[in-house]
Amino acid sequence: MTTIVVKNFSNISNIPMINNTTLNLCSSNDSSSPQQSISEPISSKKTIIKNNNNNINNTNNSNSKKKNPTVNEWKLVKQHFQHAKTRNLEQDLLTNEKHLIEYRNKIYKQAKNDGITPYSNDKQRLNVVQDVVEYLFNNVKPPNTYTKNTDIRHFKEVAALAVNYCKKQNKQAPITLIMSCWFHDIERFIPCTKCDYLPEIVDKYRKQLIHPQTSARVAMTILEGSPIRNEEKQRIYDIIVQHDKPIDKKIEFLDEIYLNRPSNDILWELQVLMDADAMAFFTHTIKEFINYKMKKNTSEWIWTRILTNIKRLRPKLRIEAITNIKNLTNELRKNMGYSNFDIEQILHEVSIIDEQGTTDDTYQPFSPSVSNSQLVPDRFQRVLSSPILPDNNIENTSPKPKSSISNKSNKL
Repeated sequence: MTTIVVKNFSNISNIPMINNTTLNLCSSNDSSSPQQSISEPISSKKTIIKNNNNNINNTNNSNSKKKNPTVNEWKLVKQHFQHAKTRNLEQDLLTNEKHLIEYRNKIYKQAKNDGITPYSNDKQRLNVVQDVVEYLFNNVKPPNTYTKNTDIRHFKEVAALAVNYCKKQNKQAPITLIMSCWFHDIERFIPCTKCDYLPEIVDKYRKQLIHPQTSARVAMTILEGSPIRNEEKQRIYDIIVQHDKPIDKKIEFLDEIYLNRPSNDILWELQVLMDADAMAFFTHTIKEFINYKMKKNTSEWIWTRILTNIKRLRPKLRIEAITNIKNLTNELRKNMGYSNFDIEQILHEVSIIDEQGTTDDTYQPFSPSVSNSQLVPDRFQRVLSSPILPDNNIENTSPKPKSSISNKSNKL
């Protein structure tokens, strides 16, 4: 009988895990923590627009002639998306990563025996799921070196930034946001769930549509049997499905809508996740991304991915991301297909938003006149104004039912 041991996860990226007082999958006091790398908002856009004396070859993407996808390429996207929605992920994992499913079942059974239920406090429930998450990232062999080197820390970097963004607004990071951060890219870390690439001309739909759909469904598979409530699982699913495209866009082609705009109910958490995800990329991952992807992909493909990440951010964070890009070496910017024309367009859009008076700490891409409190569901108002990290005395975000907890499956 083979024994699989959970490795010491605390040494990865110098970000410790949960101890008795701190939820360190989401925060860290270490000097190398992602929180320390968040710079203050830039006060002047002139420093961004100004070019260095040693200019690189800036591409003007507006002059390049882009082909339109063929009907067959669109049909290929549809085929992959349908597969992502219907594939049996539980069976895929049982066949290829049986140890993970066995460990999941063991931990959740032990939690139940210890009296941890879907209505226990958030800290206890997060501890249970964290045990499975850290096992997954230490015992599943990722499909390539880029994923191995980046994703094993990326999920924690995103959670740390998300909690920090909440803290800056004196708000509690909901359990659903934290778990969305942990699982948002999970499909690409597990070889048997990783999505196949599509032709470059339509591959952005793999990233914006198929990848989040698969990650959301893998998350639901990993959370099967956990002490996470059904309504929380649905919320996690909805947030992850929406996280990799601009928040105000819907995805449609061949006269069919495949992913609509997100509902206002999840907007606040979704934008925090998107900000944290994109800024973790620009702060920690972008160099490795360019160096790895340039071996197989065109600079146009790389630049499309980077532009999407910029556009997912709130206005002032877009400026911070552009600053990080301009601090890259000339060679890296050349390899990524950097376009000064695109950057100036984004800065122009940011200046228009600033003139309209939209503040940086509100998440309101659809209706600037709506207050932030109106976008946050009533059931989260109390927890969002609580201390930043869950502790053993935290109030639950939903009332405990009068009757005993149902034994129904947590499946969506």
